[in-house]
Amino acid sequence: MEESIRQRIDQIKQEEEEQQLPPPLSIIDLLAKEFPPVTFITQDIIVKNGVTIISGDPAAGKTFFALFLAFAVANGVEFLDRFETTEGPILWIDEESGERRLYDRIKNNLKITTVPKHLIHFACLNKFKITNNKHLEWLKNLVITLKPALVIVDSFGTVSDGIENDAKEMTEVTGRFRDIAGMDTSVLLIHHNRKQFAGEKISGQTMRGSSAILANIDYQLQLVKGKDYIKLEQHKARDSEPMKSIQFRIETEESTGAMILKNYGEIDESKIVTATLKEEIPEWLETLEEPVSREEITQHFLTTGSKDTIRKTLSFLVKVKEIKMIGSAGKAKYARKTYNEQMAAELNDAAEKVKAIFGTPK
Repeated sequence: MEESIRQRIDQIKQEEEEQQLPPPLSIIDLLAKEFPPVTFITQDIIVKNGVTIISGDPAAGKTFFALFLAFAVANGVEFLDRFETTEGPILWIDEESGERRLYDRIKNNLKITTVPKHLIHFACLNKFKITNNKHLEWLKNLVITLKPALVIVDSFGTVSDGIENDAKEMTEVTGRFRDIAGMDTSVLLIHHNRKQFAGEKISGQTMRGSSAILANIDYQLQLVKGKDYIKLEQHKARDSEPMKSIQFRIETEESTGAMILKNYGEIDESKIVTATLKEEIPEWLETLEEPVSREEITQHFLTTGSKDTIRKTLSFLVKVKEIKMIGSAGKAKYARKTYNEQMAAELNDAAEKVKAIFGTPK
């Protein structure tokens, strides 16, 4: 058995070595070609014949997001009252939830009781591995039989035996999903974020695993759960301009009790960054024992905003007397309070404590 495997490996290697590569394409031939326009299964976020990955922290709503998306495509209706869809069947490879949880989410949360225009097919907890050649053939046969407009995989990490931080292995894994997408369908991979450093800005690199994952997919989305909204960000769009971030909520419809996604529109990122800096710079300066320069402040908050935004925010905070600027503009340092003010505040606090214990002296 081992000998036959070795012989097959040697045969494959020999075939690869003997394979002739095609000649290069001249610019004349390239410019003479005609290509069809880029089309989407879901406008701007799920490209046809491509691979999209969506990631987020735990409880960010990734599976619910994908379920709403699946029903929008299956019914050929707008997703989030914004994104047009190309209708068609859905194939959902589930290695996270299982039939019972999916049933509960669809029937009890989404309150869906009618069959969509096109069927959604679920393959649940089969221990599917895209790295297993037999499993890959099984998936290809399903795509040929069901002709799905979209294949959803939940989750990327559970369907691969490869090491997520290994660039070579992740290139192989994403390449297999690209092969599936090339079968006149599209692939949406649900993935998880890694743990973030304090103050780290959300980006495409926030995803768990090797940077080869991001490099080898076509579109990348992030769900960022905030206090009041969930933010949908796009950090990679290979064939179009990246969309502006939007905010939405998962709400309950009063009349039916059904869960719905409600779109609250595009986000002005610059206003959010400025508001964050206005809050966080004074708080950080409050923790320091000595004034710091603008360069030191910029270095600390560079993952939050640009140098220019930080400079303008510092000017505003000084103007409204939220922070103090000490020294001339060229060599200025910044503090939450001057030392005299800080000392006076500490003495006042000490006096109040004495008063509370011994009473007011006569």
